[in-house]
Amino acid sequence: MKNSEIHKGLPDSLIRNLIAYDFRQTFYMDFENKLVTERFDENDVWGYIIQDSKNQIKYFEKRLKITELRKGLTMVLEHHGWEEFDVSDITEKQSGETLWLNFIGTQKEYDYLLLQINGV
Repeated sequence: MKNSEIHKGLPDSLIRNLIAYDFRQTFYMDFENKLVTERFDENDVWGYIIQDSKNQIKYFEKRLKITELRKGLTMVLEHHGWEEFDVSDITEKQSGETLWLNFIGTQKEYDYLLLQINGV
């Protein structure tokens, strides 16, 4: 089963898809957020400290944004009584994608998805 089909036929499938895509997007954002390290220049110690501080602020501002997004997504999950399930071993990811989409739903819905995938 393709990742894009894991929520098909479930109530609020569009919301589930959006949450799954948004969670995946935050992981991409996390991969891309790198702390830039300046080369130490003993002739310009103050300049080094200033640039290093700016780099850290930029890194932590992005990290804060990612964490706030994940917190919001988690709140939506909790509101609906849903969980996030890793289905990377049993689904086919979309071409061109690096990461899989996770299944968003209840334990009962996840168990039913497993039955569907396994052909039971």
